[in-house]
Amino acid sequence: MTTGGGYESFGLALGAERYPDRLAATDEFGTAYTYEDLNRLVDKTIHALNDAGVEPGDVIALLMENRAEAVLLHQVAYRGGFFFTPLNPRLKTSELDYLLTDSQAKFLFVDALHTELLTEVHGLSNLTVVTIGDDTQDALTLPHFISGSSDDPIEHQFGSVMSYTSGTTGRPKAVIRERRRPSPEALKTMVRFGERLGFDPVHDRHLSTAPLYHGGPLISAMHAINLLGSVHLMRRFDAGHVLDVISQERITSAYMVPTMYHRLMSLPEETRSAADTSSLKSIMHTGAPCPPHLKALMIEWLGPVIYECYAATEGYGTYTVCTSEQWLEHPGTVGKPEHDVITIRDKKGDVLPVGEVGLVYAKTLPGVAPFEYRGDPEKTHDAYGPDGDYTLGDMGYLDPDGFLYLTGRATDMIISGGVNIYPAEVEQTILQHHQVRDVAVFGIPDEEWGETVAAAVQRRLGDTSLREDDIIAFCRERIATYKCPRRVFVVDDLGRDPSGKLRKAILRDSLIGEGVQPG
Repeated sequence: MTTGGGYESFGLALGAERYPDRLAATDEFGTAYTYEDLNRLVDKTIHALNDAGVEPGDVIALLMENRAEAVLLHQVAYRGGFFFTPLNPRLKTSELDYLLTDSQAKFLFVDALHTELLTEVHGLSNLTVVTIGDDTQDALTLPHFISGSSDDPIEHQFGSVMSYTSGTTGRPKAVIRERRRPSPEALKTMVRFGERLGFDPVHDRHLSTAPLYHGGPLISAMHAINLLGSVHLMRRFDAGHVLDVISQERITSAYMVPTMYHRLMSLPEETRSAADTSSLKSIMHTGAPCPPHLKALMIEWLGPVIYECYAATEGYGTYTVCTSEQWLEHPGTVGKPEHDVITIRDKKGDVLPVGEVGLVYAKTLPGVAPFEYRGDPEKTHDAYGPDGDYTLGDMGYLDPDGFLYLTGRATDMIISGGVNIYPAEVEQTILQHHQVRDVAVFGIPDEEWGETVAAAVQRRLGDTSLREDDIIAFCRERIATYKCPRRVFVVDDLGRDPSGKLRKAILRDSLIGEGVQPG
């Protein structure tokens, strides 16, 4: 597939020109867009936003289930030059309030299933809310919002996703980069990525099983659109239903996280054997460690269609792609980086020899603008080395054949079911409990989720009534459930040294290894 005369002739616009009646996106709410429909609605929505005062560089936010409108609005942001911030409907009111206020979003598109989340959100005063999927509410709906707008073609303004990630402070920070026209090198990289995964341009039928408010699923779905395939969006993951959809829709590619592998392999063997998965060419996973035995079982069942990539929100692309064959030859690897995009360095920034563990540094991909953490120049500065390469705190090494292995993280980030969870944020919540003196939050291995959240809680002197359930319930009232600890160890002392430092790995291993029971 060629990139033609530039970005304007690549992806959605090209699909509308060449294959107007081909399905671009379908969902389980009954919405279906052809390429012609989607292309026209993108232009109409941009005109409506421009008429409402939204300009290139402004932010639009999204709060909804997996719906075809999410694909529409991402394309709106890309073509209209807006920053697109997807929000997780599982967040609590205070979390949504912070993100909407910090992002300075001008419009929020929310589906009718989640409008109740907004009743106590204070950060709505400076933005307009548009409701998706329910015309009966006394609210501004998307069809009404765009009804009077023009559908004249819009010149591309090159918008971008503005996702939030956290750090040592626990407060999420927006990852942002300069808007610019993608270079020919960037477009070639995109096409080459699809070729390595066996994507069949035009004929690809991609299954989105994970929420599009996460980076991996969103990028995978948009990649399918850019290659003129079509996307089928599942409302939520159900292992048996996934197999039915793959068979009925003749799915060729999918994005999953290892937790989903676990649930698929938990189905009865006769159910898996009876499923028609012959159309599959690739299932991509990323974002969380996959237990080796689980990955081996998936390859044994489905054949060499299991792929893994190493990527990050900050990188806006993939650093490695690992095929099933490569993983079987190099068990545990996340793939072989191309063009020396990955180096392993010590804390001073010096490159380490092959086989030595250090910080994983990456080069900014060709044609992609460098990222920054908006409003946090110190965090941005600390991420970059003197030569412009950057690190996200992952630790790993390269083997003699150039394959990358990840060994852990310099930071304490927990990845559970493919979702990033930052201990500092959970710790700040637990410290609000009146019976807690100190706390340490860390990840512990989990067969299904990869990692789950655990907390060691130091109770106040003389207190003996604090229990595990007290902390879990306290957290569930204040932060999203997936961030809450599933195990809580109530202890008399966390073991901080005289300078106040705490070695979480030692604490975690002592609690788990010695079989300390939750409080």
